[in-house]
Amino acid sequence: MPFGKPKKEEKPSQETPQPAPQEPLKILLEWKAPSRAFKERDRQYFTTIFIIIFVLSLILIFIREFLLIGVILSLTFVYYVLSTVPPDEVDHKITTRGVVYAGVNYPWEVLLSFFFSKKYDSCVLNVNTKAKFPGRLFLIIKEKDKEELSKAISKYILEEETPQISFLEKLQNKASQKVSLD
Repeated sequence: MPFGKPKKEEKPSQETPQPAPQEPLKILLEWKAPSRAFKERDRQYFTTIFIIIFVLSLILIFIREFLLIGVILSLTFVYYVLSTVPPDEVDHKITTRGVVYAGVNYPWEVLLSFFFSKKYDSCVLNVNTKAKFPGRLFLIIKEKDKEELSKAISKYILEEETPQISFLEKLQNKASQKVSLD
C-alpha cells in the first residue's frame, strides 16, 4: 500500500512549446588569416633567452630542483617552436548562427561578448565564450574590416569597450615593459 496521497493522472498537454524558428544560415563575413599573432624574432633575442634560462637552470641545480628545470626547459622549447614556426592560414566566418573559427562552429548561444585588441602588428578580434575551454577565441583580422565586423557581431553579442584584464595579464604587461629582450 503506497504512502501519501495518490498522484493525479496528468494528461499530456495539447500544446507543446515549439522552438523558435532558426534564422536561415547566411555567411555575413568570411576571411582567411593566420591562426595566431606572429612576430619573427632574431638570433640575438633567442640568445638572450637561452642565457637567462641557462643561468636560472644552474641556480636550480644547486638547490636540487630538477623537476622545475625540466618544466622550464620544456616551456622554453615550446616558446622557441611557436616563435620560429609561422602560423597556418585558417578560414574564419561570421554567420547568422555563430562564429566559425578554423572549421569549428561556435553558436551565438555560447558566446558572451567581443572586443578588439592589438598583438604585435596584428589586429585581433577577441570573442569571450561561456565555456572554460576555450574561454576566448582570438581571430586575426585586417584593420580595415574592424568596423564591418563590429556591426555584424554586435547584432548578436555585446561589444566590450575595455576588456577585463586579469591580475596575471597586468603582471605580464608590466614585466614585459620593464624587461625588454629585443
